[in-house]
Amino acid sequence: MTVRLLTAQSLREWTYPRIPRTSLHPVGGTVMNSDTGRADTPRSGQARLGRLDGAQRRAGRVLCWTHAVAMLTAAAQAVLSPDFTGWDRLWPLPWYLIPATGITWAVLRARYKHALHQQSLEEGIPADFDQIA
Repeated sequence: MTVRLLTAQSLREWTYPRIPRTSLHPVGGTVMNSDTGRADTPRSGQARLGRLDGAQRRAGRVLCWTHAVAMLTAAAQAVLSPDFTGWDRLWPLPWYLIPATGITWAVLRARYKHALHQQSLEEGIPADFDQIA
């Protein structure tokens, strides 16, 4: 039995294994394939899929942060009861933004799922789990 010294590099390699990047990478633009060393250019559908993926992820983050700010302002209203001018209009503002960001995220997520489904149909990959099994 050999004992290996635990270093930051070995911990990083164990935590984040090396995954080769291929042309199926969801980000648009030229991707360098780490296995062959050649540049792979994704198709336009994959570039669109990458843009939709990024947009829906950002919208989801905005939704989460809006909800966090809304919870913090509600807690501040309940515990601290600030008396400065405009607080009565300021603290519920994030609660009004949650439905708008939620609808935006839901629409972008649905568009991403639809594009993902269309891409799988174009490539001949069955999208239904019954067909896969």
